[in-house]
Amino acid sequence: MTGTGIPACRKFPARSDSNRMVLLSLLALGLCSGAFVRHTLSPLQESLQLDLILSDGQIAVLQGPALAIPLAIGAIPLGLIADRYSRRRLVLLATLLNLAATLLTAAATDFMTLIVARGMAGLGIAGLFVAAFSMISDLFSPTERGRATTVLSVGEVAGAPAAFALGGALLAMTGPASESWREAVLWMAIPLACFSTAAFLLREPPRVGTETVRPGLAEAWPTLWRCRAIVFPLLFARIMIFLADGAAVIWTAPVLSRKFDLPPDQIGGMIAAALLFSGVAGPLIGGALADYCQKHGGSRRAMVAMGMISLLSIPPAFFAVFPSPMLVGIGLGVFLTLGFMCGTLAMALTLVAVPGEVRGTFVALTVTVGSLTAVGLAPMIISTLSGVLGGPAALGSALALVGSVMSCAAAIIFMLASRTFPSETGDVG
Repeated sequence: MTGTGIPACRKFPARSDSNRMVLLSLLALGLCSGAFVRHTLSPLQESLQLDLILSDGQIAVLQGPALAIPLAIGAIPLGLIADRYSRRRLVLLATLLNLAATLLTAAATDFMTLIVARGMAGLGIAGLFVAAFSMISDLFSPTERGRATTVLSVGEVAGAPAAFALGGALLAMTGPASESWREAVLWMAIPLACFSTAAFLLREPPRVGTETVRPGLAEAWPTLWRCRAIVFPLLFARIMIFLADGAAVIWTAPVLSRKFDLPPDQIGGMIAAALLFSGVAGPLIGGALADYCQKHGGSRRAMVAMGMISLLSIPPAFFAVFPSPMLVGIGLGVFLTLGFMCGTLAMALTLVAVPGEVRGTFVALTVTVGSLTAVGLAPMIISTLSGVLGGPAALGSALALVGSVMSCAAAIIFMLASRTFPSETGDVG
């Protein structure tokens, strides 16, 4: 353990590349299914809102606290389970829970049933995320974890454009009927059922880099506290990123609908294209940059890189007030690309720096932070701020203000905290 609380290098056993790639691919599909469930309502929310006569505030609750509170409450216990017991079984349970949540959503006839369904989805998403990132730490060496994180990140973000594209297309195909969104949700359950079957092919990898067998809660928190020099800066800065990116993904569709009067299938296609581009380009660049920083400059260089990326994201943060749909789509794509780059760098640094025996717990802590900000606070902040700025027509201005302020705050935190990170080249972890 170094003086900053970052553990020293450990040797990593060699493994079959083919087996590792199969497991990594399955885990990436798992995260894709989780993101798909999270965004199932996004392309359908206008139709759902009209059918069940819901307000913007109720939609914000469904997109935010209804999903975020169970996710936040369940994430850390699930992280402790991932550090102590079978992560394969955790993935299986999470996928089945997501499938059940989607079917319950399609059958919902009132606001409270939708809240229950979103809560089930929140728990399933947390289980998938924690288990997947914990498992790749045991599959790849520290200098490979940036690229492995890239694969998982691409899988995760692919779920969002898939949900927007499929949801928008299905809504257009099912016609203008008041309950057309239900049929769309039922069709969207089919890919989840397919992954639930494929998840049985997963195998539990042996754990490496751990000093305590099945650590309990009493051992987990002191170990994380010794790593506070990396834990707090990463968490605080990621709160800013989660807020900005979460708000952008959730509220861009209503902005395009209200400002430009675009049909659902066109909106779904535009957001899907932006998410697909950013979800591939961002993690690819961020993962390669993470591995480069570990070899040439250490963790300090990674922190500085994240600060620079956050600064670059300030101009495109104003995408929601751009004057044409095309510019809005391009700006959204650039903004999210930079956000995914920063997120991939941060997660790769987390997997390298945090001790193996509490890695699942810390990943769960980041899930809790993400759920409370991107999924919980972001929808409510935008809804409230737009009301202050002038009502539903001010959604674009609210998005621009939140995105630019949060990007600036993240840049400041990354830059200031970089001075406490080690600058030695080579691996940590």
